[in-house]
Amino acid sequence: MLSAILGLLPTAIQPSGLEPGLGGEADRGVGGSIGLVPAALYPPTVTSDLPSYLDATSRVLRSCNARGVITSAALLPHIELLKAACPDLSAIVRFDALQGPSATMAGAPQPAEIAFVQFTSGSTATPKGVIVTQRNLAANV
Repeated sequence: MLSAILGLLPTAIQPSGLEPGLGGEADRGVGGSIGLVPAALYPPTVTSDLPSYLDATSRVLRSCNARGVITSAALLPHIELLKAACPDLSAIVRFDALQGPSATMAGAPQPAEIAFVQFTSGSTATPKGVIVTQRNLAANV
């Protein structure tokens, strides 16, 4: 599923002004050919807690200098409001809008390359990102 999403991103992000090859660590790993590192943001469990969810999401987006978010149609207007608090955030794409030709990845990822960033839940403190490499991922499969 992740590779399918990543394959569609180059076409999907074109209207946002983001371009492949953002530089630094983002140029390595599973999304390296298009300049991104995936990081999961869990959807809210209940809508009554939406303000807390958006606050935690905003902190995560700022901590990793996120430039883009893929989200559901239901959360899109709420995520759009986070742009004011997340200065690097320039692309917000609905998951169902990911259409177009798939990009191909050049070669197999190397063991030390970033597979994704996983964030702690933030239930006791600010969520913290942990880099998971291809080697870490393979060891858990």
